[in-house]
Amino acid sequence: MEFNLMKKGQISFEFIMLLLVLLFFMIAIITPTAQEAVNSMEDVSRVSQAITAAEKISSAVNYIASSGNGTIQKMNVFLPMPSKITIVNNKTLNLTVYTKTSMDSVGGCTGLVAPNDLIDRGYSWVCNKSIDLLSNTTPGLVASELDAINESKSVDFKIKKENNEIEFQRI
Repeated sequence: MEFNLMKKGQISFEFIMLLLVLLFFMIAIITPTAQEAVNSMEDVSRVSQAITAAEKISSAVNYIASSGNGTIQKMNVFLPMPSKITIVNNKTLNLTVYTKTSMDSVGGCTGLVAPNDLIDRGYSWVCNKSIDLLSNTTPGLVASELDAINESKSVDFKIKKENNEIEFQRI
């Protein structure tokens, strides 16, 4: 009888140890996968917010460009960190969002590797998106870079058209 009790106790101990090993193995697999999913979800949200801001600006610029002199439009856009919007050659609005995961399939982004200072902060990828503006904005679109590299920003500015030139002014 004594022999059977010891054998049952050993089997219970081995079963508990096996369950613990399986539990640790599953935690080791699930935790990194869950963190990557969280990073990806945050990146999709950040890229979506930045694309919305860029499209809002491009719509306003195109509206002002097709309107007469003296037209003014005030707006507020939110830029998530780290991102920036620039206007290139008076015809293209460029959006750059730095992400923790590759966003090649999101919002028409092209994935590049981020600069070293952002890689050190965990942002390894770049999402670039270009939006063409109306060709009649060419006469002189003056825009300072909208930059949210170090912190998210809510930016108030106005776009006005005077003497056939479109100008951005921060409010």
